[in-house]
Amino acid sequence: MVSDREQFTVSTAQHVALGFDVAGLGDRFLATLLDYAVLGAYTISWILGLLVLTGGGLDGPWTLSLLVVGLLPTLVYFPFCELVFDGQTIGKRARGLRVIQTSGAAPTLGDLLLRWLLRPIDLWATSGFAAVATILYTGTGQRLGDLAAGTTVVEQRARTSLRETAFADLPADYDPTFPSAQSLDRDDIDTARRVLRRLAEPSEADETVRALAARTQRALLHRMDATTDLAPGPFLK
Repeated sequence: MVSDREQFTVSTAQHVALGFDVAGLGDRFLATLLDYAVLGAYTISWILGLLVLTGGGLDGPWTLSLLVVGLLPTLVYFPFCELVFDGQTIGKRARGLRVIQTSGAAPTLGDLLLRWLLRPIDLWATSGFAAVATILYTGTGQRLGDLAAGTTVVEQRARTSLRETAFADLPADYDPTFPSAQSLDRDDIDTARRVLRRLAEPSEADETVRALAARTQRALLHRMDATTDLAPGPFLK
């Protein structure tokens, strides 16, 4: 079952692993109730306002037009709020929840619209069973709309500072030797690590491994558009 302690992890472009707490079913249910309470209060207020203005009648063509126009915002409430408020509706904000992509990025308008289009199946057509079943099955807090859009709902966490995500304490005037290393992807870094491990094993540190390290160095330098006088071993480290 999805609990408040379940997590999924994403890796940033800088190869820093970030863990997100998956939103619990209870919090998502309460957030949804709050959102529909807001929509219900808005709808009732709009209808009562029209009744007051028209003296109690809603059968005129202009009155019906105003009624329809006034209720249109309720149809797009979820994608509109989540787009404007960075993945949050009023209910989600109250419960400390947020919609994000499974990559950790902010959802796009297309993502939010896809979640919204599948909401009737998740919640209304199946009385919420489809949403609950898929959330429990995936373990990543994803209902059908999330699976289709590549999103999930997580607990909002306090922002972390750069110091908290660093691998080591560095002096304030630290100057990276290879700033263009940020252009390398995770596969490049993993390759460098594997070659370094082989270089560190005396039985494997033969001419073949040293030649592999040299080729790896040349390939990475080409990707980084950089040059160096370092030997392959120190460079990869």
